[in-house]
Amino acid sequence: MKNIIKSLMLLSAISLFFASGAFAYPVSTGDTIQILRSPYGWTGGGEFRIIEGGDFKFNTFCLEMNEGVTPGDSYTILSITNAAEAGGVGGIVPLPPGSMYATGDPLSDQTKWLYFHYVLGDLDTMGTGYTYNSNSGANALQRAIWKLEDEIGTTSDSLADDLIAKANAAVLAGEGFGDVAALNLVTITSEGKIINRQDLLVATVPEPGTMLLFGAGLLGLVVYSKRRMSKSV
Repeated sequence: MKNIIKSLMLLSAISLFFASGAFAYPVSTGDTIQILRSPYGWTGGGEFRIIEGGDFKFNTFCLEMNEGVTPGDSYTILSITNAAEAGGVGGIVPLPPGSMYATGDPLSDQTKWLYFHYVLGDLDTMGTGYTYNSNSGANALQRAIWKLEDEIGTTSDSLADDLIAKANAAVLAGEGFGDVAALNLVTITSEGKIINRQDLLVATVPEPGTMLLFGAGLLGLVVYSKRRMSKSV
């Protein structure tokens, strides 16, 4: 019995260790992706769908007002960072063509919190008034992101303001959120010139195999605990 207990504890420890590090972005630096509009949102920004190799990857929203993409076109991922590179209203002066940008516009924690829960699929349960798969929801979330990233002065959208208020309260209360980053897109010309494009949000997602291992370890501990409790009664 002791060997079984040790095995279960070891399995749980291993699963916890790997679960903590086995979260990966659905795309990688250097990938070529296609951007399509989702059926929802008419703000001039998102909601967008990211396609790679013909496969849907994830939905996302714009970070910057002074950069753009053309739905249906393909772009290269220059980097995945904590900041929108060479972006923001007013822009940021880049290094010479072909170099990485020296500075960027860092993402706010509030933007990360909103997008993290959007990706989790529970933003509509967080008391924000948000509704998935709706024009009002997609527009409000895009406007909230632009306001939080100082791209616009006012949202002119009560739902967007509610999203911002909830995000502010959550961050102030110290609520955590997952790994959310900026997907910095470029067009690389045949001459090798890098043309900066839009910056989009991306979040890490759990790898299915690791989460199954994590679940198996926890399930083993639960079953064992229940058996010990029933024997002690």
